[in-house]
Amino acid sequence: GAKKIKINGNNESHEIEISQDDVTNITELNLQGSDDSKITNLSGLENFNQLEELNLSNNAVAKMDSISNLTSIQKLNMSGNLVNTNMLDNIKKLTSLTELDMSNTQMNGDQLDYFKTLVDLQKLTLANNNISKLDGIKNLKVTINCQMWHRGLQLCQTIWLTKHLQ
Repeated sequence: GAKKIKINGNNESHEIEISQDDVTNITELNLQGSDDSKITNLSGLENFNQLEELNLSNNAVAKMDSISNLTSIQKLNMSGNLVNTNMLDNIKKLTSLTELDMSNTQMNGDQLDYFKTLVDLQKLTLANNNISKLDGIKNLKVTINCQMWHRGLQLCQTIWLTKHLQ
């Protein structure tokens, strides 16, 4: 049966009808939160199995179990969500990720260990977190390029991960 999606933007609200077939064909989904509207529950996202890009920035996502089966995801933006173990446990299952934005999530360096399974990762954004060491992702066969200075300290804002040639 057809489902409805409510789209809010520019103080206008629209509803469109979509079918289950439409949902399975969607490759990009922007669910960015705002000050007055934040997503906490991701149930239903597991039906978007062709999703390649997902923006969940600036929400209050607590549980992410529904995204762990979305094996086509290449770009995931979680910036502005408070990091938790459930989130990290599910992100580490998304092994097709090439870009991951975890900025402003209050992540620490020890939590980078969760990302060692993300062997296709090319860009990792960690701005405005509590990260002082990158040991957790050193096992990835990548070059870590981290050149962002702030108050005389080298802080990793965006890390470009470049594969070593075998």
